[in-house]
Amino acid sequence: MGIQESKSNEDNCRFVYSLWGNQNCCFAIKKASGNSGGIIAIWNDTMFSKHNVIEGIGFLAIVGRWTKIDIDCLMIVVYAPQDLHGKHSLWLHLTDLINNLNLPSVVLGDFNEVPYAHERKGSLFCKKGALLFNTFILDANLVDLPMGGRKFTRMNKFGNKLSKIDRILVSQDFILKWPHSNAALPRDVSDHCPLILKTHAMDYGPIPFKFF
Repeated sequence: MGIQESKSNEDNCRFVYSLWGNQNCCFAIKKASGNSGGIIAIWNDTMFSKHNVIEGIGFLAIVGRWTKIDIDCLMIVVYAPQDLHGKHSLWLHLTDLINNLNLPSVVLGDFNEVPYAHERKGSLFCKKGALLFNTFILDANLVDLPMGGRKFTRMNKFGNKLSKIDRILVSQDFILKWPHSNAALPRDVSDHCPLILKTHAMDYGPIPFKFF
């Protein structure tokens, strides 16, 4: 489980356990800066064994072993900055991290960017930002999984600005090993839709391909 904008400045076990539903989990926290930001990653400690935690501006990465299938993998929770320079710096950092570790990877969260104009409604589309984001996906050898259930993942409180800034990206070896799909769930307490990554086939359209 990945939580963005947690606004947490301390390792609050009780809060994490309440999110997970019980104490059968482990977690890592990237602390918030003031009253903004913050990322929490939570996982089932019987299925995933942590090796290392790497954090940087806009991301929290967990390197570990998926014990049930006995492979090492990389899980990254993203909460990207709003500014173009900050996002570009994050994309470069993540590209280096993913390529250097060369592990099956899942990159998920709030990217604060869209790759295509039709993924924004009621707000400005930044061509340069989209180009940098698409370059990151290509250079990191990632696949943007198809979204099921809805076209947008974020809506402002007035309902007139919608975007698909939340997504799940996976490495090529990950998508070849499993027929993954992701699904957007209904918004509840947040202005963002929660996403769930499933490892079985779902009828959300054709298998995703990377466009060059």
